[in-house]
Amino acid sequence: MSTQRKLGSGWQFSKQPLHSELAKVEANTDWMPVTLPHDWLIYNAEALYETGEGWYRTTLHLQEVPADRILFVQ
Repeated sequence: MSTQRKLGSGWQFSKQPLHSELAKVEANTDWMPVTLPHDWLIYNAEALYETGEGWYRTTLHLQEVPADRILFVQ
């Protein structure tokens, strides 16, 4: 038996400088809610090729997985 769930809601986005470290990005308070699909380069049509990194995050709420089961996230 398998359960499938789409992860299309609850996403947040943060634009960061190139080569940002995960711990610094997570601590950042500049996260904004977005809907998917999302294209972070379209916000400034004058700078379509600007440098930076787009970070996305969401929270998964999972039930406890029994020892005889396997959990896959694809």
